[in-house]
Amino acid sequence: MVDVARQVIAAVPKTRFVVCGAGDLEPEVSSAANELGGSMSLLGWRADVETIYAAADLLLLTSDNEGMPVSLIEAALAGVPAVSTDVGSVAEVVQHNLTGILTQCDAGDLARSVVRLLRDNALRLRLGAAAAVWSRQQFGLERLVRDVQHLYEAIALEQGWWPDARKMPRSSGPQHAQTLDGATL
Repeated sequence: MVDVARQVIAAVPKTRFVVCGAGDLEPEVSSAANELGGSMSLLGWRADVETIYAAADLLLLTSDNEGMPVSLIEAALAGVPAVSTDVGSVAEVVQHNLTGILTQCDAGDLARSVVRLLRDNALRLRLGAAAAVWSRQQFGLERLVRDVQHLYEAIALEQGWWPDARKMPRSSGPQHAQTLDGATL
């Protein structure tokens, strides 16, 4: 991330990096922040990351290993496009050139992608808008509720608590809950 920041600032000097969180490399990042002066701010851990996303032009994730990247989901839900390494489950969140840009684990590739988005406002806004739509479809509340409902239906069917769940009417919310043997489902 530090190498990316140096390259981006060299190309677009007015760029400001804001780093949220902490980790094992914090001393190195802190040293780089001092070296870069006002171009990099370390905020530490924040409970109000939505305020950071609201002020951000893009999110940069430089991980060389990643499970399900919650920060990318949060940024996308806020309409912030991402530049990220294509590792782990990142491609499940970021659609390359549709909701953000995916690169190899290479500081030069990441920096070029960040500079591209910083210099192309229309592209950045288009990717951010698409990220918001995609993330709501894939990770939003409606999908969560639907997935939990399907899980409960599958368990009820497997346990024999319901007749064939495929024949049961789908509920559209609590007002249509099914009652079976005195239990509200």
